[in-house]
Amino acid sequence: PNTVTSVGQYLVKSCTNLESLTLSNQMTEIPYEMASGCSKLNNVTIPSSVTTIRAYAFRYCSGLTGIVIPNSVTTMENSVFEYCSALASATFEDGCQLTAIPAWTFNRTALTSFDIPSSVTHIYENAFCTTKLASITFPSNVTSLGNGSFSSISTLTEVTLPATITSMGNSVFANSAVQTANIFCPNVGISLFNGCKQLETVNFGDGVKTIGTAAFRYCDKLATVNIPASVTSIGNHAFANNPVLTTVNFAEGINLTTLQDGTFGWNAKLDNFTIPASVTTLQNSVFESCTGMTSLVIPNTVTSVGQYLVKSCTNL
Repeated sequence: PNTVTSVGQYLVKSCTNLESLTLSNQMTEIPYEMASGCSKLNNVTIPSSVTTIRAYAFRYCSGLTGIVIPNSVTTMENSVFEYCSALASATFEDGCQLTAIPAWTFNRTALTSFDIPSSVTHIYENAFCTTKLASITFPSNVTSLGNGSFSSISTLTEVTLPATITSMGNSVFANSAVQTANIFCPNVGISLFNGCKQLETVNFGDGVKTIGTAAFRYCDKLATVNIPASVTSIGNHAFANNPVLTTVNFAEGINLTTLQDGTFGWNAKLDNFTIPASVTTLQNSVFESCTGMTSLVIPNTVTSVGQYLVKSCTNL
């Protein structure tokens, strides 16, 4: 009843036949694991009196298909809806005050679409991992993406990363079904698209400065890469182990000075490679096991070459 102002943790946890939950409009907090494991729960209304939702509040509510978060909520902790396997819709009311989507919030749910509120600046670790998102749009307010935040999504085919994203964790889109990536943010994160086996097209904007370690490793359909003049650093194994990668083009005027360990290694079809004249250092295994390579041009600017540079390039 509405006379209730506070409830404790685990209030109805694992009440496996509970289907509907009506909360008092005097409550200000939904406590830790309040209704976790209520596998038949399919109807929850969060009243506008609630300002805080604690961790795991509705975790493993596998019957829940939709939820509306009122704009009164100012604090939401990790994993609130994690493993709600039927949750296809989550709406934050206009006027949302949350500044972040916490870690693991919608991990392993059935979300097919999501509108990021204009108040949100950070999306934390694995927040949308293994959902069913078909697309995602990052408004200009979003500046940070956490580790694995959109990883292992089999339905996500195209991604655009705007210049306003300035901080990025590891493996943000790793092992997803992305086919086209449009990248305008300055720093491409570590393992950003690692294991994206459907990735065919990467469009870099002129503002891209760094490409992180293993950012495009194990991308089985990536055949061509065009690296803009703005890039000054490419991490270890950034484009390694791509079985159909044939061509890498560097824009004129690039100031890249180092090719790091294994940058283009183990690409069986890579051939006719010209290292840009700005490069002075080639680290270890840069082209190791590029078995299809027949021609490699190393400019006179290069003063240092690492071990295994062209090891097992059997056709060079």
